[in-house]
Amino acid sequence: MENAINLKAIIFDKDGTLFDYSYVWHEVIKASIDKAFEETNEKRKKKRKSDLIKLLGIEPSGKTIATGAIFSHGKFNITKKGLRYCITNFMRPSTLIKYTKKIIEYNNILIEEKIKKIDFSKQRELFKTLKEKGFKIAIVTVDNRTSANLFIKYMKIEQYVDYISTKDDDMPNKPKPDSFIHFCSMFNLKPNEVAMVGDTVTDMKYAKNSNAGYKIGVLWGANDYPNLSKYADVIYPNIYKLLDDPIISKNF
Repeated sequence: MENAINLKAIIFDKDGTLFDYSYVWHEVIKASIDKAFEETNEKRKKKRKSDLIKLLGIEPSGKTIATGAIFSHGKFNITKKGLRYCITNFMRPSTLIKYTKKIIEYNNILIEEKIKKIDFSKQRELFKTLKEKGFKIAIVTVDNRTSANLFIKYMKIEQYVDYISTKDDDMPNKPKPDSFIHFCSMFNLKPNEVAMVGDTVTDMKYAKNSNAGYKIGVLWGANDYPNLSKYADVIYPNIYKLLDDPIISKNF
């Protein structure tokens, strides 16, 4: 396999791939849920808050839950989880939507203060090395463009990223291959010259649907080794291991 692959580009997912999802987001999401519920005196508030963070995909301890809505990139699955939450917590779907909007608003406010304080120097060094070795680099995320740009800014990797695709762009989200195809067409790449790095099964299905040359799973997000292993060619604990990968390091 190693001899058959000649990589020229790497596509990265964002959350749970470029960084440890729980470390970056757990406190922010918990604080956002607390603020969203702070003006209500509902008897079930404590349980609703606890169940909601689990629905999203994080245990109170901070451990990620692979089946959570955060890691389930599909409207049907997310809707089903939301309806189940509403039934067990005696909440109208419209009320859950209201809380969700508030949580997203607070997330957008709180996350900037969080990531300002994080040391992303190892990620930056990785991107710098990959760029110096001739790789084209893309970030494809189901997050919005504002959030994606915010992370790229504070990680200080703008100069190394050639292509960004978000849910705000006019193309279908992963696992549909449209953004992969667009990236390839922009830089005259063949699909088998591109590696995909992600933390979810959706990322790996995206790579498979796009005929990516190399599928790399990381355990910084969903931490779903059993299901990632069904699709990924290799799985690493984090992206720092990429520089030791025998296929990627062939370019070094």
